[in-house]
Amino acid sequence: MAVINGNSGIGLRWENAGVLYIYTVAGTDQYSLLNIVPGSLRWQPGTREGIVQMDRGNLSVAGTATVLEGDERPGTLSFQVKPTKAGMTSATELITLLRPASSAGNKPLYDVQVRIPTYRGDSTGTTATLTKCWMPDGEEYQAGGSGQNQDTLSITLQCLGGVAYATY
Repeated sequence: MAVINGNSGIGLRWENAGVLYIYTVAGTDQYSLLNIVPGSLRWQPGTREGIVQMDRGNLSVAGTATVLEGDERPGTLSFQVKPTKAGMTSATELITLLRPASSAGNKPLYDVQVRIPTYRGDSTGTTATLTKCWMPDGEEYQAGGSGQNQDTLSITLQCLGGVAYATY
């Protein structure tokens, strides 16, 4: 049996000038989000729910699978930003972009792409593209408190399409 090293190479670090793009419903506009709180970007691809097969209190019966594929679940992407006046109130800014008006009873969907440079200043890197996203619950605003802390706006999206990884 061959031994294969998985996940080899230079470690990625989104904070090295990574970019988060949101593409409008029509796909005609690309928004680059600014003021993202360091360390707050997270995503998880959607998968099929696992159903553990039990038989009389036991996890498996000899020769049968123990986990069945269940229903599909959407993926999630979440991040925090330091809110700005324009981001909260402008018709072409963050909140309006993430909460577009419904069309014919359907919630509008948009695509999100995360770009992670191979290293700081590099023009190549890795992309993670999540498709058919929407914001199911609204944004959450949190006051920064005292001192040097800034207010934050937490955003969580759900995505129907999976995550496609590629290089640029």
